[in-house]
Amino acid sequence: TLNSQRSVENITTKTVMPKKSATPGEGIVGSFVVKGYQRGYRWSDVEVVRLLDDVTGILDAEGNASGTYWLQPIVVKKMADDVFELIDGQQRLTTLYLIINYIHKHPAGSTPSPAFRISYETRPGSEEYLDTLDPERKDEYIDFWFIHRAAETIRNWFESKESEMLLEMKRLLTKNVK
Repeated sequence: TLNSQRSVENITTKTVMPKKSATPGEGIVGSFVVKGYQRGYRWSDVEVVRLLDDVTGILDAEGNASGTYWLQPIVVKKMADDVFELIDGQQRLTTLYLIINYIHKHPAGSTPSPAFRISYETRPGSEEYLDTLDPERKDEYIDFWFIHRAAETIRNWFESKESEMLLEMKRLLTKNVK
């Protein structure tokens, strides 16, 4: 109707870009909230491995980055200072969080913990679970099961690579992933 067209015309959009810094552990800063209307984390091994392989796919035969890897956009709505509603991209952002956290916790990684947080509005304790990945809790929610599975896939992926891959991924996330 004409009235609904007018109201759509009056909507103002604004792009909110979370801060980006120089280390993978501090790459994206802020707290991201996944609202209840969103589906939960559901990436399978295939999508997790695809992201890891895509990021490292910019390495040439000598291990030098041959360009930039561009992540798909992550759409957010600012709720408060450094607090964002995560509208699109929660699968990628959660997986990126798991990768950074794996590097952080690995003895060879020596990076700070991720400088961003993710919580699922309908999953109490989800923010804590992302940090601990407690296998005793993986069956509490289907999201926890998928998150735990993704973390295991990340660990298996790194373990199947040369030992230098952990440091290569750290370097790529710092300098070549945008």
